[in-house]
Amino acid sequence: MLAASACQSARRVQDLDDLGGAKLSRVWVTRADDSVVVMDGAQVFRGRLVGFVGGKYRELRPGDVKHVTVRRLARGKTLALIGVGAVGFTVAAVLLAGSGDHFDPCVGSAVDCRELTP
Repeated sequence: MLAASACQSARRVQDLDDLGGAKLSRVWVTRADDSVVVMDGAQVFRGRLVGFVGGKYRELRPGDVKHVTVRRLARGKTLALIGVGAVGFTVAAVLLAGSGDHFDPCVGSAVDCRELTP
């Protein structure tokens, strides 16, 4: 759930070897003819990019791929967003806590506060 709502960034990869053996949930593949296909469950296997395009299994040779765009979790952006949110919440809480009427029992009452102070 947190990963779904976290900040993400796109990274363009030219060489399939830079993807490593990790299985990626979704990538955008720009082919040599500049067409773009979305590949789900993509990974590099035996030097080829393999995965599902439109629900069908596909293998793309390195020569067929111009570059691959991968979305990655942007930890720095996510932490910054959480920090800014926490500071904003704290400031709002302090402002709301201080915005109420202050009750002074000596003002406007029948009690003479001068008698109570030493």
